[in-house]
Amino acid sequence: MQNIKNQKTFTIKNSKTKDFHASVYLVYRGNFNDERLVESKTFVLADMVDKPLVWFDAYLGKMPGNKVKLAFVCLENDVLYLLKDDGNEISVQKKDGFTFILADDYDEKYIISTQIW
Repeated sequence: MQNIKNQKTFTIKNSKTKDFHASVYLVYRGNFNDERLVESKTFVLADMVDKPLVWFDAYLGKMPGNKVKLAFVCLENDVLYLLKDDGNEISVQKKDGFTFILADDYDEKYIISTQIW
């Protein structure tokens, strides 16, 4: 695999996946089974292939003051490569089977979680 951090366009290699879904949940700290969907978005891969990377808010605008941004870089077989910018540095995230979960403190009662599959 080439240097993911330097890749400028989204690519797909040997995958039949047609889209990614991102769902943002608020999860109650007192019972992790108690979650509610607050936002979702579908990313159609055909619209992204060979085009410049698109950075998006990791919590789809539902986390006040959030600075974490994500960009899809490459889908190779069932391995997803993303870039994660936390405001301080950009890191490469590699997910086999490509389910990606990100979570942060939301307030005293809730954790906010983004799931991408």
